Amino acid sequence: MIINKKKIIEIVSRHTKVSSKKIDDNSSTENIETWDSLAQLRIILELENITNIKVPTSSYGDYNSIEKISEKFL
Repeated sequence: MIINKKKIIEIVSRHTKVSSKKIDDNSSTENIETWDSLAQLRIILELENITNIKVPTSSYGDYNSIEKISEKFL
């Protein structure tokens, strides 16, 4: 499945419980308090499942912002 930035934001919103209206290109673990390690795991696993793009488990923490996730999955 091909996804877009809106879908990435929806996924991050769902797993962080932050309104998608409050998430933008600058959103990250640094400025969304509820974007913790468990949310990070869920975000990456969902993106892997819908895109068939795999990320090494040791690299999950590298994709800690909308910008970095977009670079990998778009």
